[in-house]
Amino acid sequence: MELEALIDINLRKLLTSIILLLSSIFMYIVTDILVFLFISFILALIVSLNLYFYIKKRKREIRIKEI
Repeated sequence: MELEALIDINLRKLLTSIILLLSSIFMYIVTDILVFLFISFILALIVSLNLYFYIKKRKREIRIKEI
């Protein structure tokens, strides 16, 4: 009788727990990737703007030297 009580597992609760666990892991991975992409985008934006203004400044200096 004790063995039957141990074996009697509510399969519906077990299945919902497994689905909840897998979806939680999936959402953690997705949000981790999105945070990484957002930080990468911000850093790339800063670097590209610095490069743009540096090139603009260098062209202005070259033009002034030619004059």
